[in-house]
Amino acid sequence: MGPKKKSGQRATKNSKVSFNLIFSALTFAVVVILSYTFLFKDNPIIKDSKINNIISEVNLAPPPLPFFNNSRQTILLVGVDSNGRYSKSSYDGTRSDTIILLNMDTFSKTVNVISIPRDSKVYIANEKKPSKINSAHAFGGIDLTIKTIEKTFGIKIDHYIEVNYNAIKEIVKALGGIKLDVQKRMWYVDKTAGLYIDLYPGDQTLNPNQAEGYLRFRHDALGDIGRMKRQQKFIKALLEKFKTPDIFFKMPDLVRVFGENVKTDLSVQDITQLAKFAQKVELSNIQVATLPGRPSDSEKISYWVLDAQKCQKLIDRLIYREKLPKKSSPVTLSLLYSKKYEKNIEEIRRIFEDKGFQVICNIPTRKKFNQLLFHSQYARYEDAKKLKSLLKDTENLHFIIDLDGRYCGNSDFTVILGN
Repeated sequence: MGPKKKSGQRATKNSKVSFNLIFSALTFAVVVILSYTFLFKDNPIIKDSKINNIISEVNLAPPPLPFFNNSRQTILLVGVDSNGRYSKSSYDGTRSDTIILLNMDTFSKTVNVISIPRDSKVYIANEKKPSKINSAHAFGGIDLTIKTIEKTFGIKIDHYIEVNYNAIKEIVKALGGIKLDVQKRMWYVDKTAGLYIDLYPGDQTLNPNQAEGYLRFRHDALGDIGRMKRQQKFIKALLEKFKTPDIFFKMPDLVRVFGENVKTDLSVQDITQLAKFAQKVELSNIQVATLPGRPSDSEKISYWVLDAQKCQKLIDRLIYREKLPKKSSPVTLSLLYSKKYEKNIEEIRRIFEDKGFQVICNIPTRKKFNQLLFHSQYARYEDAKKLKSLLKDTENLHFIIDLDGRYCGNSDFTVILGN
């Protein structure tokens, strides 16, 4: 904390890894991996490996009450940078580069994800001056981080998973790369930080260094917020990789990564239940959101100033899962379409309107992937699933809560049909 950096100085500082949101996928994935290891531990492939030794070294809590003794659980996912000490103390004194709330409901078999920007201006628990929320981990580790989040947002955190950032490269290496569509030219070099990003647009398989560069790149107009949107794509690609048949044979390496880079208060039994639950969740129906606010450079420190009213609405919706009102008039849509859908856009519009939705505008877009954005209190999950069912080729339609965004009208939803 100190005076605001000049632009050149800030670029160096900003090049440090900050994976906002990607660790939600990473930890969710490694939890599944570890569970499968226990479920299939009598398999010869597992027995012949050294997995049993690795498991014994994983930092797991003793068996508590059944994980889903309550139908709903909120897990805090925290990603931290290394402090340079490769030991059990490697988490000490580090700021959290990623803060994620993962809310799971066994009754509806749904998962909601809220990303808390690391620069959010809050009062750290027991402190009298405001700070960035990521400093809570440096001051008091995971305990102070949990206490600060619970006090600031009025929620209860049931469990935590803490991940060292080095895990992402190890995961990608173990998986043999991640297939992804890079949307733009990405080039940035910071010799001091050892960062070399050199990516071209197009479909490709990213190796560990390229994946790290993709996730760390922040040199566009939206900075951290823009990067989080790209990382949402990486989440989907990573989880899809875990659905491939050959994932079983890669488990020895993946479990080793878990043991070396993950700390959690979840027991083995908890993780097994979590893995079974994960199998029932349709990934494309996960609702993702970032706490709304605005950047502020008016002070000596650059903060993300949270919008208290909108944040509360988001938490009520995704954590407490309050029932949203049903609109008496037709639910409204904005429709954005790429060239792929240009010839059929009028037919698509008629399909929506025949099912009772009101399309208030439709405009072309250059966006490459499919999204369904929720804007208003009338944008209900039930209607989102109905909209999705009306479209034939939108298996990867991303559900994103966006209380600020509007594209071509003041609509309840925006449907984006990309290339």
